[in-house]
Amino acid sequence: MPIMLGVEEMTIRLGGPSRRRIRWSFGGFTVVWGGLWIAAAVSALRHGTLAQTLILTAVFLAVWLPAALFITLLAAGNTRIGPAGLRLRGAFTRGFIAWDEVAEIKDRFHQGRRGGWWTVEAHLANGRVRRLPGFYCEGPTPDRYSRPKRDGDFDAQLTEVRRRLRHRQGA
Repeated sequence: MPIMLGVEEMTIRLGGPSRRRIRWSFGGFTVVWGGLWIAAAVSALRHGTLAQTLILTAVFLAVWLPAALFITLLAAGNTRIGPAGLRLRGAFTRGFIAWDEVAEIKDRFHQGRRGGWWTVEAHLANGRVRRLPGFYCEGPTPDRYSRPKRDGDFDAQLTEVRRRLRHRQGA
């Protein structure tokens, strides 16, 4: 596999503003949810049995753990872009995708309650799709007639990855 000479490696990871927003949001959720759990557990211990308290704890964990896992999967990790391809390092996954395997790099909007978030995916020649860790940006729902309102760093990194893919496909 030929390697592009003179092309330096680049690491894509969550930017500072997005990282702080996620940390504050998840921290706030944890404090509020934990406070409710403590209040309910103390009340259950005073007026109920240990079994009721354990059931209550299981219910609270059944809500908090999926939220923690979702945030971790969404925001953790990075993508290292080099001359040979993309090295993916997610929260629980690792991988390498050679440039020859990549057919297209697409941004994808995930709808939330008020707005949503953007991620980037590598569409492979064999039809599979891999999400690229480190690409994450929150924003309002995109309008059909205007550019999406996203973080400038997100757009710059996306443009650079696409440029490198086009360069590789043209070589």
